Amino acid sequence: MKIIFHIILSIIFLQHTVASDIPVYSLGGDLEINITEKSIETDFIITNFEEEKKDSLLFILNDIFEIKSMSINDESVEFDISNENCFDCNYYNVPIKKTNKHDKLRISAIGYFSNEKNKGKVDYKGLISYKEGILRASEQAKWYPVIIEDKRTPSFAVKTMYNYDLNVLCPECKNIFVGDGMPKQKEGTFKSTTPQNSILLIAGNYDFTATDNGIYLNLSDSEVNVLESNIESILDYYGQISGIRITKKIVYAHLPSDNKKWGGFVSFPVIVDVNKKAQIRRLHYISHELAHFYFGDIYIPKSNLFWFYLESFAEYFSYKYLLNNNAASIVRDYERLKKIRMAQRIPFFKSIKGYNFRFVKLKKVEDISDVTGIHRYSIGGFQLLGIDKEIGEEKMKLLIREVFQHLDENEHGYTTLINALKKIGIDESIISMIEKKYFKKLKYREYKFIKEKIKSSNHSAI
Repeated sequence: MKIIFHIILSIIFLQHTVASDIPVYSLGGDLEINITEKSIETDFIITNFEEEKKDSLLFILNDIFEIKSMSINDESVEFDISNENCFDCNYYNVPIKKTNKHDKLRISAIGYFSNEKNKGKVDYKGLISYKEGILRASEQAKWYPVIIEDKRTPSFAVKTMYNYDLNVLCPECKNIFVGDGMPKQKEGTFKSTTPQNSILLIAGNYDFTATDNGIYLNLSDSEVNVLESNIESILDYYGQISGIRITKKIVYAHLPSDNKKWGGFVSFPVIVDVNKKAQIRRLHYISHELAHFYFGDIYIPKSNLFWFYLESFAEYFSYKYLLNNNAASIVRDYERLKKIRMAQRIPFFKSIKGYNFRFVKLKKVEDISDVTGIHRYSIGGFQLLGIDKEIGEEKMKLLIREVFQHLDENEHGYTTLINALKKIGIDESIISMIEKKYFKKLKYREYKFIKEKIKSSNHSAI
């Protein structure tokens, strides 16, 4: 089924991306993949630096790589290497007194990928993974150099905005995909049409289907038809509630992983489905991942509440869509709130290591990891639905723009949220009521408005 995307944006895309004022570098060079030897040989060239004085240049690269040589303007340079607080990666510190737009940083490296390299590790977005004849490397896996602008940002969250022009060779590969363009057989040049901070590499033994509006990797024609229909419905709704419509061609890749607890990830504009069987009909999964086109790429999460701003906001968009289109998909999540509330009162559950049922008071969060998985996925989205109920959809749209524009590593993420509510004109008494209802403790009764929405829908009832 053909997806009809809206061509005219109701609000210009870059006006709402917090990343619009960050540096845009140029990434060029060559990449050679040898499937037999499980090797990746790279020769990257980074240009278009901002003119500024600095003590050093800092970048990250995946720890499978060993740098063979590094130069600035064709002169060899020394560098320091450290893996401190870097997830499956290394920090490289290059002494440099000043940068300018004419500088050329060249980095040549070789790395070896294999199942043995990741043996014992749980597969996730940050690994360079080779499974079932397909090599997968996302921006989080740092398969290309990622420059650090702010040293306070965790390594897994660091992204660099690039215009890229890369030559990729893989003689043993059936197809190669880089970024957002059409896959190419065995070798090809891949160029960005607009700056990107998420460059995904997928190379190996797979087929693809291209339609007028999407590219589908490792999926059958019947699966493609179902996916296109679901994606059209979801993105159309997100365009309505956000004022921003995604017009870029969507890419959906089915790349099965051995991590059975992991559903997938997004590297805009690509959704990677890592389930053993492609989840073409699971609307909750698809709507959550598509929401990351907004929360993660248009709206950049920061602060000690990083996980709340990344995952809970994506879940909020997903819940909004499901309540309006397939309420049956949200029943289990709604009922889980009651179970979480009950578990908080039972000491046995509170003490289970690694499965923290304690309600997270966002106001008191100090470290990024304090926002638990249960909170970010099973509570945070409902808290945002609660705010939506109190201030209305139009004000919620304004709140999202305001809060993400002012997120900062130096300010507490909760303070930013409260200040944003004030800036969009929400009365102090309503803000206090929102804090009491949704953020001071988990009160199941405050979410009964969701039960009423489900009952009034044509899809399901509790």
